[in-house]
Amino acid sequence: MATLSQTSEISKKTFVGGLIVVGLIFLLILTYRFGLTLKNMLFPAP
Repeated sequence: MATLSQTSEISKKTFVGGLIVVGLIFLLILTYRFGLTLKNMLFPAP
């Protein structure tokens, strides 16, 4: 059975890992949107 300290440590690591994953997904979405905007500025539709 895990102690309270071990459970707290695991919870903190899981939370930080989750924040990193959410941040990376957000960064990927922003990069994709920026790329689309830049493409449309450089090569507009005819």
